[in-house]
Amino acid sequence: MTMRTLESGVQARSAAPTPRAGPWIAIGGLGALMLAILSLTRYGAGETGVVAGLRLTARWGFLFFWASYAGGALARLFGPRFRPMSRRARAFGLAFAAVLAVHLALVVRLCQIGHAPALGTFLVFGAAVACVGLLTLASVESVGARLGRAGWWALSNIAMNYIAYAFALDFFRPRHETAARYLLAYAPFEAFLILAPLLRIAAVVVWRR
Repeated sequence: MTMRTLESGVQARSAAPTPRAGPWIAIGGLGALMLAILSLTRYGAGETGVVAGLRLTARWGFLFFWASYAGGALARLFGPRFRPMSRRARAFGLAFAAVLAVHLALVVRLCQIGHAPALGTFLVFGAAVACVGLLTLASVESVGARLGRAGWWALSNIAMNYIAYAFALDFFRPRHETAARYLLAYAPFEAFLILAPLLRIAAVVVWRR
């Protein structure tokens, strides 16, 4: 199964074969697993350790999501130097899904120890998880063929942007860290999250011209 992005047209025009997704899935999933194990080992298997693991895996997954989300826009705006990144959008998307699987396992653990998130959190972020599932399902050839180009365009637009919205809710919510720790832990992710839709909008403007 593969995950495509709105910039699939850029990938389709590339003569090179689609890169293999397996290595990136392994990097994403195993990296997330290692972060989760380190967090639980350092802080214990209680709330503190699980929450630390959730934060780390969320930021790790964001790297793959961002590459999948913005790679096509970078290729359109800045040319061939970013084309390899655009061509790997599918692999990055699947790597993000692998990270998400580990992240969800930590959520299950949080519920097991009696610290389940609020219902509103489940609804908002559950919808983002559903978006990842729909994108993966739609990437199956038979399903994608039934959707058609217009159906895929609508689904990918809604799903990818909603996932970005879910990340924004997490990264921009009020926190209690000191200024230096906050800047190191969240400011870079916030900056890239703001940059991504701006790149996509600019790419659309360039395409229309």
